Amino acid sequence: MTALSTANSNTLHTQHTLQSKDILLICQLASATDTAEDTLEQIQSWSFEQFFGFTCHLFVTTESSTVRQQLAELFPKFGKIAILSLVKIVYFFDLQRDQVSLAPRFPTEVQHLAITALENMSAHSLAVGIAQVIEEDTHGTLRSTVVSLIARAFYKSEEDILSLLSHHLSKDSWYAIETSLIDELSSPQPQEASQKIFEGNFNNVCLLQSRSQIAERQLTEVA
Repeated sequence: MTALSTANSNTLHTQHTLQSKDILLICQLASATDTAEDTLEQIQSWSFEQFFGFTCHLFVTTESSTVRQQLAELFPKFGKIAILSLVKIVYFFDLQRDQVSLAPRFPTEVQHLAITALENMSAHSLAVGIAQVIEEDTHGTLRSTVVSLIARAFYKSEEDILSLLSHHLSKDSWYAIETSLIDELSSPQPQEASQKIFEGNFNNVCLLQSRSQIAERQLTEVA
């Protein structure tokens, strides 16, 4: 499985952690009619990106909730490459919710599991992947969804997601999301998130250098 075992430098900044048993499991989950061996033989020539696309398509389209759950648990092992697709899935459901006239095309658990997979990413992988999404989202289409996901990571992760993110974003891209981030992080938070702040677990984590006033004292600047 050479094509899947090592990702080239242009594919991943963060090395994937997929093992042979993970690849075999994905093939087994996909093999409703073919044998796992047939599927494995077919993917020998695939690139890492193609295999991830195959996995992501199965995640979205499967009719089995169990299969979808198992795939979602494997997404963090794909590393940074998985993040753009997962963000787009979350965005798709946000869009559906805003346009109530549209009939839902996929079970809502798809979005929930995509968010959970993103939350289970390492902070470094998430920062690298989210930064790439922001840099490529020149029209700000995904900005609201991305900012919401960053805020979730800020309150759930033990690591400094904002500091990590700032190291991978250009100054212009950071400024582009700055105001939205301030608004999101200044809004009322769930009790568990507020408790983390009051306990001091997130001291000196906010790198937002805003030209406007920060509404909440909990948002502190780091030099």
